Amino acid sequence: PVIVDVQPVFIPINVRSADSRMGDTERGAYTFAYKKMMDAGLMLTGGSDSPCDSFNPLDGVYALVNRKDYTGYPEGGWHPQECIGVYDALRMYTYNAAYSSYEENIKGTIKEGKLADFVVCAPDLTPKAVYLGGFAAGAGAGRAEVDTAVQLLAAKTALVMEGDLF
Repeated sequence: PVIVDVQPVFIPINVRSADSRMGDTERGAYTFAYKKMMDAGLMLTGGSDSPCDSFNPLDGVYALVNRKDYTGYPEGGWHPQECIGVYDALRMYTYNAAYSSYEENIKGTIKEGKLADFVVCAPDLTPKAVYLGGFAAGAGAGRAEVDTAVQLLAAKTALVMEGDLF
């Protein structure tokens, strides 16, 4: 497949200005058009523009799923037809990223024999526990410790929805 590495964290910082910068709303609809890309058969991987923007993959997942800034603007999402479901957004940061670096046999999904660095999240994507090498590193830790572990794992993690191990 054709693989495209995108930076979803640009969505929240550009929702208020992208349409005007593109000239109008119609042209703006093609800005960060990740769903269109996926529907066309492209494989997308999620990245960041770190250190310029957040390197926390959960910020990218938020952007892909909601297409809003961090205050919740605009209601309903910016060009909501481009919203991507949680599963597809997580897959961009996990399996797709591993596949793009020829590492899908050792990471990107949770399977016996693979690296076991991952974050367990609540349904709202709040990190609940962090596992490094298969061992609980952040289970029961405070929010700051979990956030730190999430940042350390950033692009090398498999993110898991609590109760849904794909």
